[in-house]
Amino acid sequence: MNIQLKSIGELAATLTAGAVAVKAKNPALKGAATLAAGLLTVHVWWKNQPITEAALQGQQMIDSIKVAQRYGNAQDMPDGPAPVDTDMDYMAADGADTDGE
Repeated sequence: MNIQLKSIGELAATLTAGAVAVKAKNPALKGAATLAAGLLTVHVWWKNQPITEAALQGQQMIDSIKVAQRYGNAQDMPDGPAPVDTDMDYMAADGADTDGE
């Protein structure tokens, strides 16, 4: 699914649930809509916030890559994802660090 369409759908669902919660006269419907709006808001916030230190570092890296691509400083960056056959095994079999640190 396109990420932009998904984000727009989540926003529309949250706003609709909030509007129903405000306009509803039936207490059960008002409560259900309020709960739905609250849960959707928390879900969207949680999904889009870097909560852990690793997530924050990852977001900073993504932001720096986007800036480099936007302003033409990304000549050495490949277009597209990394090749699938890349050897990602950077640890020795015995668990020792192979880069000498």
